[in-house]
Amino acid sequence: MHEMAVVTSIIDAICEKAAEEGATRVVACALHVGEIRDIHEDLLQKYFDWFSRGTAAEGVQVAMHVIPLRYQCQECGRIYGYNLKDERITDPFGDPLEDPAFQEGDTGDHVEREDGTCGCGHGHRMAKQRPHCFDHPEASIAVISGTELFIGDIGII
Repeated sequence: MHEMAVVTSIIDAICEKAAEEGATRVVACALHVGEIRDIHEDLLQKYFDWFSRGTAAEGVQVAMHVIPLRYQCQECGRIYGYNLKDERITDPFGDPLEDPAFQEGDTGDHVEREDGTCGCGHGHRMAKQRPHCFDHPEASIAVISGTELFIGDIGII
């Protein structure tokens, strides 16, 4: 239900922008949302409809554009995607990589050992691991997209 907090902030921002421009009504809003924000479009619109009543943004249909998760190997600079539904590393073109040894990935900081721990000394289990570079499994990664949340365009009159 974090959509509710997000929506109220969006409505405040677009109504403030409309007021700055001297507009009386917002007619469109494009929202760019990173995939790992886990914002559900139907809930977003539902809360938007509810909380925008009586504001300049009342009646706006929000166009939500999802930005996919992408990360970059800090060793070679190669960029990968990660399919959150299938929990599979993908290449930059979205095709799953075939080596099953690399489907789970590592945390970017630690590599799974034979005893099933991450190797950090704290005994963390590696049941759910983050993706890593196909060619450099011990290299750290940097998330480069998929966490964004910004208003792209606002249509006002």
